[in-house]
Amino acid sequence: MARSVIGLPLSGVPRVNLIPRSEIERRDRAATLRGWGWGIVATLLALMLIIAGAIALNWLAQQRLVGEQARTNTLLTELASLSEVSVALSTQTDLKSFRAAAMASDLEWTGVYSTLTGALPAGVTLTGFNLITGPVPVEGVEVTEQVGLDGGLTFSSPGPIEMATLIRAYRALPGVIDADGWQVASSTDTGDTAAAYTYELTITFDQSLYTGAYAGEED
Repeated sequence: MARSVIGLPLSGVPRVNLIPRSEIERRDRAATLRGWGWGIVATLLALMLIIAGAIALNWLAQQRLVGEQARTNTLLTELASLSEVSVALSTQTDLKSFRAAAMASDLEWTGVYSTLTGALPAGVTLTGFNLITGPVPVEGVEVTEQVGLDGGLTFSSPGPIEMATLIRAYRALPGVIDADGWQVASSTDTGDTAAAYTYELTITFDQSLYTGAYAGEED
């Protein structure tokens, strides 16, 4: 029985590496050095890009800072131009507060005079008065409980009158807290043929006479 021979497959022409080991090692070292060189170059390029980016960001920040400084200077200039307005408004507020305090006891003298003369009996004339306004209104206290006008009145008449009648008439006037009076003298005491009588009366009004026209200006 004949045996078959299995042939060995051949992939090609056999080759032998004749390069010395030292040369192979030199080439490996050269390749490694090139790799390190390219790595260093890439690192340097990356650093340059980072530095360039930082410089660009710093430049942009400087430009923004310059712009903000210019805007700040503009605002300061505008504020300086408005300082006169601020001073004027402050002065106006102070003047209003001063006027509110000074005019807290403001009242209408014409109306007061009409009230005083309107209560006189027939034949009696108001010949003089010495009246002064009261203090500034106290917050929280009723105006009817605070003195608003106080002083004396002088009257004359050709004949004698009942002083009590005049006192009652004045006590009944709106805003009057108290009134009292007496006869001072008569011309008959000096021997004059034409009789004339003089009377004095003290009167006190409350603060309902105040107009309150400037009361709200302190705010």
